[in-house]
Amino acid sequence: MKKIIIMLAAVATLSGCFTRNVEGTYKAVDGIIPKLEFKNGYCTFPWIFTQVTAKYEVKDDHIYVNTTTEFGTIVFNIINDNTIEGTGWLTGTYTKIK
Repeated sequence: MKKIIIMLAAVATLSGCFTRNVEGTYKAVDGIIPKLEFKNGYCTFPWIFTQVTAKYEVKDDHIYVNTTTEFGTIVFNIINDNTIEGTGWLTGTYTKIK
């Protein structure tokens, strides 16, 4: 019984150490931003006449993009390995294309 408890504790600890890999380019299915790129810890997307680049981090099933602008922190829900959904003003579905 003691071995089982130790094994379960180890699995629980290790599972928290792995984050999901969201790197790649996503296109909008029904979102207001046509394309998002996640690469090397940064998210880049076009906005009106400029390009926005901001740091992002993955926690559980969410991507947090800290724009440090009036956009604030943008949150995406990770649906699966190829699909994310924007929340708040950036509501929409995005699918990975590469």
